[in-house]
Amino acid sequence: MTLYRTYRPKTFAEVIGRDDIKHILTEQIKANALAHAYLFSGVRGTGKTTLARLVAKAANCSSRDKTSGEPCNACASCQAINQGRAQDLIEIDAASNRRIEEIRELREMVKYAPANSPYKVYIIDEVHMLTREAFNALLKTLEEPPKHVIFILATTELAKIPDTIFSRCQHFSFGLVPLAQIVERLRALLALEKAVMDDAVIVDIARRSSGSLRDAESLLGQILSIGKKEITAQDASLFLPKVPFGETLNFLAALVNRDAHTALELLAALEAQGINLTFFIANCLEYARQLVLYAATGDEKRLELHYSKDEITEFVALAGQTDSQRLREITSELLRASHDSELAPDMPSLALELAAVLLCGEEEPKKELAETKTTESSAIVSTAVISSPPPAPSIPAVPSHTEPTHSLEEILDGWGEVLAKARNKNQALNFVLGVAEPVQVNGNTLELAFKYRLQQEKVLELKNRETVETIIKEVYGTSYRIQPTVQERLKATKEPREQDDLVKAVLEVFQGAEILN
Repeated sequence: MTLYRTYRPKTFAEVIGRDDIKHILTEQIKANALAHAYLFSGVRGTGKTTLARLVAKAANCSSRDKTSGEPCNACASCQAINQGRAQDLIEIDAASNRRIEEIRELREMVKYAPANSPYKVYIIDEVHMLTREAFNALLKTLEEPPKHVIFILATTELAKIPDTIFSRCQHFSFGLVPLAQIVERLRALLALEKAVMDDAVIVDIARRSSGSLRDAESLLGQILSIGKKEITAQDASLFLPKVPFGETLNFLAALVNRDAHTALELLAALEAQGINLTFFIANCLEYARQLVLYAATGDEKRLELHYSKDEITEFVALAGQTDSQRLREITSELLRASHDSELAPDMPSLALELAAVLLCGEEEPKKELAETKTTESSAIVSTAVISSPPPAPSIPAVPSHTEPTHSLEEILDGWGEVLAKARNKNQALNFVLGVAEPVQVNGNTLELAFKYRLQQEKVLELKNRETVETIIKEVYGTSYRIQPTVQERLKATKEPREQDDLVKAVLEVFQGAEILN
């Protein structure tokens, strides 16, 4: 069902939003002062072609309203345009008529007078697709068009329009349609179709259209095509990925509040429902992005493009629970999770679970951290500029040329104890070490191989490196400096024993959670 065609606005008043553009155009129509060329730019489905047709209809209407400039929709010209048979309204798709030959033919046709109307109106859609030669051929016509011709160029890529063309047109920019206006339009269409739909579904359709009214109407038409007049959320789930606004925001709230238990429970519930976690990551990333932008600007107008009033209230409340630095940290970690999820397609939840565990790791209180630095100065490399030398480490560093105290086999035998101590100190760090593999002992250097760069970077952080090296000293009785690396061979399929070790490490983190096949 093509709702956007069936219910295409027939007057300027029926067009959702675009008040400034409609006002200028109707004033020009009332004054018989239409420009000879217009350029409408904006993303798809935001009303460019609709307004272009209304300009053509009003310009050629014999009985238009002199007060409002609206077409009558009753005269022969209006009816011909409404029915798609108007000879003096020529619509050209530049994507398939982009060559110079087609534009030369157009230049010849514009010389002829209109058949039944005051104006010949040419609407050239996706005009940015024209070749350079075709633009040059069009330029002469735009410079000196016949008085009976109006050109309306439409594009989704304004940057590709040559300056010579741009300067000869009156330009109107069509921004994204706010969510509230899309919801209003969808409700009006449902009333016309004598159908009823859950409000939550209507809002979800509007949000997924990303500011494109046509996309929203198209999606609504698909849902109505099931033939029911009362559409429930369950009916709509056949067409809409099931990731409600509330669950996404609750997950972000858990990350903001460092509540790993709630965050992981939400992920488990979503996975049990069969939610596409790749889509969920993208959803979380978009919401986090909007939170960062709001925290930086305090501008709620931006949020109105994507969310309802009640949702904006929740957004603002969540942003108020933390600072912009924490929001940037969450967004950055989710961006990495989005990237890393592509590297582990067989475990779609792993990247998001890892991000949640890392983000929810407990912060050390500043007082405790200061005491730790005082009592464990042997494990700290200070980056501060001080007037006196730092205190000598209590554990002397072993020279790099020293023969290794332990063999690789001995290190592997004791690695389980390292993981156990790591779990007691920092659950997030234990999760990272659980997917690490000691691969080489060289003097006082222990090389740990990781599968992904994200894991390597986490262990390289100063606090985490110090903690790991302290644990290794406790387990093996020898000071080792760890050297985290990323090895391509670990990205290949692991042997069964290695897979078991990884699963055990994950199970330790989640304290015996059941793995479902």
